[in-house]
Amino acid sequence: MLMSRRLFCVLLGILGGVASVGISDVGAQSVRLAPEPGVMGVRVSGRTVASPGTEGFDDVAQLMARGGPPRVFQASVRPGQAFVFDNVPPGTYSLSLRRYNGFKSVEVVVRREPVRNLSLTFERMFELPVTVTVDDGTARPGLIGFRALILGEVLQGFLNTQQGQRPLILPAGKTPFFVNPPNGYYVASLRAGNVDLTRQPIDLSATLAAPPTIALTLTKVPPTGRPTVTVSGRITSGQPDIEVVLIDDNRMSSTFSPPVARAVTDASGAFTLTDVPANLYALHLPPARNVVRNIVVLDEPVVVTVPLQAGSIVAGADVLVSTADGRRVPDWPAAISFEAVSSSSTTAFKVERQGFWGVLPPGSYVVRIVGLPDRFSVKALTAGSANLLQSPLVVPAGRPAEVISIELLVASSEFPLMGGATDARPAVR
Repeated sequence: MLMSRRLFCVLLGILGGVASVGISDVGAQSVRLAPEPGVMGVRVSGRTVASPGTEGFDDVAQLMARGGPPRVFQASVRPGQAFVFDNVPPGTYSLSLRRYNGFKSVEVVVRREPVRNLSLTFERMFELPVTVTVDDGTARPGLIGFRALILGEVLQGFLNTQQGQRPLILPAGKTPFFVNPPNGYYVASLRAGNVDLTRQPIDLSATLAAPPTIALTLTKVPPTGRPTVTVSGRITSGQPDIEVVLIDDNRMSSTFSPPVARAVTDASGAFTLTDVPANLYALHLPPARNVVRNIVVLDEPVVVTVPLQAGSIVAGADVLVSTADGRRVPDWPAAISFEAVSSSSTTAFKVERQGFWGVLPPGSYVVRIVGLPDRFSVKALTAGSANLLQSPLVVPAGRPAEVISIELLVASSEFPLMGGATDARPAVR
């Protein structure tokens, strides 16, 4: 399913470098405001909804374009108030309250008719003070990576210990929180009040009077005897002899982490991964990547169901956007969509730095590139000798280890291709 939220490297609370969010002080957006002169559009409107503890809050409703020219529409709102954005051009947008900075958003598709009756809910937010120490009394490292699973989305960032003790902003509810210290450091303890966050999530009740302090203690001594659990499950196709690999789901890295555990499915499609330490993981069926994400491992065994139709195989590509002379274009936001010819189902995979890899059931698919900014254009989209810009992709029945390699070549108006599309076609691993 096409990801309905952009997974930014959002830095909440005592964050540094990319962005910061607070209850009353929200970081400025680095995009120009819309509407733009000469661009015709329609009206988009809706109303905000209060949840317990949010009465009287102020915020900004924002409608941000996904792909294309950088546009953002903004309107000041309070719970229960209406919001209106005028002259919104056609396209796909994310609608959110600015305090949530993208991790809680609604996808809005604007065509030629006005969009009405949208809804945004104010959630109770908490400011959690954070302290960081090293057990031997030495200076703290400047940046400490963290991840939190918030409202079903993973947010990543850095605790910046050199820029003062700013609070971490979290919503009401249970939030698994993980720390990834720099090389040479390890987590000695991570607590929120009397709760050990290496064993339990942060649990913030909407009626909580005062949030706890997050206390992180680092050590330079590698831990011994840390608790581990078992992650088990089954692939729904019931296929035997399928490799299952558990990976640290670090989305700020341009390379994949080494496997934490691996296993092979038995005759019924079941698998068991042992000695898994607490962390946030993704499950791969090589060479497919990220078949299941957001696997939270704390101090209890975890059971995972891997959705996989019988006969499914992998489609994937390494996407390189470059000029004929080898210059690389920076990362670009897009997804690749597979629309089944014989049904209304659509499967889509986000194109990340490593390209995309995903599992497809047998069938015929119309392949499209979704969310490509205007400055880019697709020059080639092929699978072997098949031109996917002109004909469907045919996926035969097989096994997940079988791969259909798709080549995607994209040119940028900022870095035009020199000498034709074939001169800069990327290699596919």
